[in-house]
Amino acid sequence: MAGPQKRRAEQLLTIFENSSLKPAYGYAQNLNDGRGITFGRSGFCTGTGDGILVVRRYVQLKPTGNPVAQYLPALQRIDDAGGGGNVVGLNGFIQAVQGAGSDPLFRQAQDEFADDLYFAPSQKLAKQLGFRLALTKAQLYDAYIQHGYSDPGYDVYPISANGMADWVTKHLGGSPLDGVDEKLWLVKYLERRRWVLTQTDETWAESAPRVDVYTWISQLAGWLLDKPMQLTWERCRPDGSRGPCQPQPLRTQLNIGGVIYGGFFLE
Repeated sequence: MAGPQKRRAEQLLTIFENSSLKPAYGYAQNLNDGRGITFGRSGFCTGTGDGILVVRRYVQLKPTGNPVAQYLPALQRIDDAGGGGNVVGLNGFIQAVQGAGSDPLFRQAQDEFADDLYFAPSQKLAKQLGFRLALTKAQLYDAYIQHGYSDPGYDVYPISANGMADWVTKHLGGSPLDGVDEKLWLVKYLERRRWVLTQTDETWAESAPRVDVYTWISQLAGWLLDKPMQLTWERCRPDGSRGPCQPQPLRTQLNIGGVIYGGFFLE
């Protein structure tokens, strides 16, 4: 997945994470979801092991005059204790991240880890499972960011991106690499992912509409992510429901209404 396809995948991710087409590098908030402080363009968290990696990389890139460097010891203690919602020692961290959001080096650290932690592993799994469609690869990338990776045997494995992929593959008796129809595999994965989101906790349940968007794109046969998309807050279906507009006014772009994240045009 490269070029316009990856650009649209990144735009979708940014819309879901930041309700904007521009990555929110300076975003930081304690959502009280057991993951500590969520921050940055990809929702890195102080209690899940990825946040400390971003901060470490930023400190490497900018060892002096770095507003978040002072929080490394607290982040390390949280990480050593198993992570979670503990924010002891992080007083002022949110303000520090907000202040560093415009720093090109902080942005570089976030971009590097978004690729290393999420994009590269998701595309590696996509290759292992035999995916060819850009939409399948894009939503798997999105799932890696939201659900994370887990080794089998851990409690979180069933709700991890790769754990859900394993569940779907077993449910269908194989993956596209084995001859299973990729479109069917993707539909089942989206169904499974939405179920996991609604059953895990309230914070994840609130984010289930991001899966709906991928489902609606599949319903419009946007498998290749090769067309611009118009997402709108207003519903555009005769029955007042959310989803693909009826009729589609243009065949050169996909039109979807009732998107809770707002109105955006993805070129």
